[in-house]
Amino acid sequence: MKRSARGSGDAVVMVDVLNDFRFADGGTLLRRFRPRIAPIAAMLARARAAAVPIVYANDNFGRWRSSLADIGDRLRDSNPAVWRALAPIRPQPHDYVVLKPRHSAFYCTPLELLLETLDVDRLVLSGVSATSCIWFTGADAHVRGYAVVVPSDGVAAAAAPLERAVLALMRESLGAKTPQARGVRFRPPRRPRHAAG
Repeated sequence: MKRSARGSGDAVVMVDVLNDFRFADGGTLLRRFRPRIAPIAAMLARARAAAVPIVYANDNFGRWRSSLADIGDRLRDSNPAVWRALAPIRPQPHDYVVLKPRHSAFYCTPLELLLETLDVDRLVLSGVSATSCIWFTGADAHVRGYAVVVPSDGVAAAAAPLERAVLALMRESLGAKTPQARGVRFRPPRRPRHAAG
């Protein structure tokens, strides 16, 4: 029997966008991600205007005393040019932040409890990398009964064929929708956004 999440609306989950891209294939991934920043920023603006919650699920980079401010400071210091480039899609004061230790935004984080509190039943996933953290998060969302949307121009992988393949796999295996970011039609949760504090 297919499990369905209890909820009434959407949340955007931004995966690993606070990133210095200083890792193997990071330069290639950044080159592929840069053109996605503008459509993602426009999508986030529409989500905020519609009172759809936005959750930033970011790697803690193995630093167990991390906070969002720590990650921002580290990124500014390690790659200032990337920090500036990411300005249009960085978190805003009313957004939510979850730090994750591994690939999936659900693994060892309070994300599921947060989404339940926010009255969410569908996730719009955006960020990097499509073949790793987006895929794992989408699969974990599917297992938990959430509908999944992955804007095709809202994620990136280091290689275009792999990106196309993982989006096709998500459509086939997870029932995910993969429209362009401008085609995502948001449904605000019925529960007020401030319900999660």
